[in-house]
Amino acid sequence: MIIRCQSLGDFLKNIESGKVFRNTVYMNRTRDPVNGPKNLATSFDVYFQASAVLDFGEDGLAFLECGELCGIDRETADGDMEGTERQKDLTRELELFCEGNGLSLLPGVIDQ
Repeated sequence: MIIRCQSLGDFLKNIESGKVFRNTVYMNRTRDPVNGPKNLATSFDVYFQASAVLDFGEDGLAFLECGELCGIDRETADGDMEGTERQKDLTRELELFCEGNGLSLLPGVIDQ
């Protein structure tokens, strides 16, 4: 079973409803160039992803994931880093949740 969430809040609600396999949550943060190759681009889509496996005992396991396009970073004189700022907020929220619930937070994404 796969459970996909569109927000970190929904992801965390699902984690609260079950046991997390190996007490481990995975997080991935990426930036993809929007306007050319990475070394020449000035605009980047910024993404946040989190994943975990929920253990429902005899009812089996479920792959849980969420992903969010945080925004676009514009590395020009008149641009801003809205994507990175949102990504930092989501990262901190997940870090605090994991710390408060005895979960390990590791880099990466579980691939189904």
